[in-house]
Order: sequence, then C-alpha cells, then structure tokens
Amino acid sequence: MKILKSIFFLLFISLSFTSYSQNEEPYSFVDSLNTFVSDSCNNKVYYNRIFIPRILKKKLREHYHTCFIIANPNRLYRKTDVRIIPFLPNKQMLFLIKNKTKYVLVYHEGGRGHHTKLVFVEIVSSKIVYFKVCYVLANIKTVSDFLEHVITQKNYLIQ
Repeated sequence: MKILKSIFFLLFISLSFTSYSQNEEPYSFVDSLNTFVSDSCNNKVYYNRIFIPRILKKKLREHYHTCFIIANPNRLYRKTDVRIIPFLPNKQMLFLIKNKTKYVLVYHEGGRGHHTKLVFVEIVSSKIVYFKVCYVLANIKTVSDFLEHVITQKNYLIQ
C-alpha cells in the first residue's frame, strides 16, 4: 500500500510540474499566432509543397522520427487507415503562410483520428529559433478559417 501511495504521489508531482511548464510557454506561442493576424498585410500564402523551406522539412523529419512526405492541396492522400494505399502519403498540405521570418504550415493528417495540424516556425539566418506543432480541433480549410481560429485562440492541443 505504501508503494502504491508513493507511486501516486510521484505521478501527481510529475503531472503538476508538466502542467506548470506548459502554462508558462504559451505566451510566446500566442505572440506567434497574433503575428499572422495583426500583420496580415505581410502574409504570403503558398499552396504548393515546394515552398516549404528545406530546414523545416528536416526539422519535421527529426520531430516525427520518420520521413515527412506530404501531398499538395487537392491531391490524393490516405485519409483513413481502413483502406491503406501504400504509395500515398498520409498528410495533405492545406497552405503555408509566411510572415517575414515566421511560418505556419497547415495540413491534414490521415489515419486513425483524421485531424488538422499547425506547425509554427521562426527561421532566422537559416536556423530554426522557434518550433511548435499543434493539433487543432476546429475544421480549418482556408486561410480565413485559420485567421478566425487564431483570433479566438481556442481548442489547441499542443503536441
């Protein structure tokens, strides 16, 4: 019984520490989000995967510990894990927004639990100084959906 209590106590302490550290970080995350809204006249939107910076592709490969293959918008990709077509990627790019040194890549990820992901990156002198991947519970399909979602800043699950 003492062992069970001590395990529960250690688990509780580790969870409180994790939630504390996550509560401190979102300030810079919220600032990154607001850049795309407040300075929207400088937003450049791309709808082709060739515009994803090479350094970002490399960072995503490191982050996922696998090859990062993504389909262009309106191209076929594996939406579910029911019918597996091995030569199709399981990600589909929606768009990439660039604002000076900050980027956001928005894409759908198929498979079990089809969802939308946002990748926020700041690249300065060919180096990534900020990197954050988020799951989004909202259904984002267009840039205006994204900007509206950023304004309300709701339903983010940080990975």
